[in-house]
Amino acid sequence: MDSGLAALLGAAVGAATTLGAAVVNGRAQARSQHAHWSRQHRRDAYAGYLRGR
Repeated sequence: MDSGLAALLGAAVGAATTLGAAVVNGRAQARSQHAHWSRQHRRDAYAGYLRGR
């Protein structure tokens, strides 16, 4: 295999791996933020209910 082709292939694999990791990390962060948002609203609703008693 030509060394230039090997370098190009290595760069392509590295770029694809980096992009894949960024996508996975972005989805995990979005899931985490949504869960936090949901917990915050549930907590606020419970607090409002208990205040109204």
